[in-house]
Amino acid sequence: MPTERVYFVDNDTCPEVGEGTEANPFCALDSVFDLENTPSGESSVAIVIGHATESYREHIELPNAWPRRIAVLGRGRVTIGFAGLEGPVFEVQRDNFLYLDDVTLTRSDEPAVSCVDATVWIDSSSLWQNAVGVDAQACELVVRQSQIFDNDGDGISLAEQSRLRMVHGLVVQAERQGGGVRPPRATLDAYELHV
Repeated sequence: MPTERVYFVDNDTCPEVGEGTEANPFCALDSVFDLENTPSGESSVAIVIGHATESYREHIELPNAWPRRIAVLGRGRVTIGFAGLEGPVFEVQRDNFLYLDDVTLTRSDEPAVSCVDATVWIDSSSLWQNAVGVDAQACELVVRQSQIFDNDGDGISLAEQSRLRMVHGLVVQAERQGGGVRPPRATLDAYELHV
């Protein structure tokens, strides 16, 4: 993914807002998603510094009015989400692209990722203890070397016109009402599973 800008995020710097540089990182991940830092039609990479005891308690939205391409790359133990957030951890709408690598999305009362008519790639990440792991509606979803488990509902819920490509991933729902991967009632021709 070509990118015009790279930002650093470290919530250990809070309450200072920061500038997004390695020497003076943003305090919050949503600063990267601000239109001033990632304008419509542009790309950004967020390098997020993780800490074993801290999580990023954020609801991040990529609205359809301003399509962008954003990569969130974890360094260390990066945990995003927590109960009480207003909305999914990541809400990705029409024509946006979100790439997640080496992050944990957990404890959301809603889906960890909601994708509507957009593209989401999840690499080397974990989605657990959310209402749903991924809710995909007309979404292009790629899951590689990731674990989606122990969510209250489905691990991955696919609506009509969604496409899933899973490579070396794990989707497990135990002792809950949801399923692992819930496809729409249509055929499974649009889904690829690589093991």
